Amino acid sequence: MISSECLQPQNCQSEGTMEQQTQQFVTQFFSVATLAFAVGIYVIVLLVRKVLELGVKPLKDNIWWNEVALPAMPIVLAVVIALIAVKYPFPDIFAVSKSGRFIFGLVCGGFADLAYMKTKKAIGAFTSDTPAPAPLPAPAPPPPAPPTV
Repeated sequence: MISSECLQPQNCQSEGTMEQQTQQFVTQFFSVATLAFAVGIYVIVLLVRKVLELGVKPLKDNIWWNEVALPAMPIVLAVVIALIAVKYPFPDIFAVSKSGRFIFGLVCGGFADLAYMKTKKAIGAFTSDTPAPAPLPAPAPPPPAPPTV
């Protein structure tokens, strides 16, 4: 419950302006530890995917694998690791509770999933087996000039 003293802005003690708090959040969230967490999830998913696809041949062409399991894997993995790894240097706002670490795992897993899908698409476009388009045919020669009299 808010005390009646805090209803007057001059009586409230805050930890800075909203702009300062937002800047602090952004600085903490986009830290090296967060980047390392997301890149780690990306690498783990890449390894798990390759091992499973090499071990189970029809898995690569399975629509459930490509459309459900692969997109969900980084998010689920990030949430599980975020809930288990309580000693990891999470940003302060996420480190205080399981729900905070859960949200952190969702966000980092989503970023890792996005990075995975974009990288896969870029590599696929770069290394596709589609032949280069055929050159355009040469233009037809001009018609012969009419005879002059």
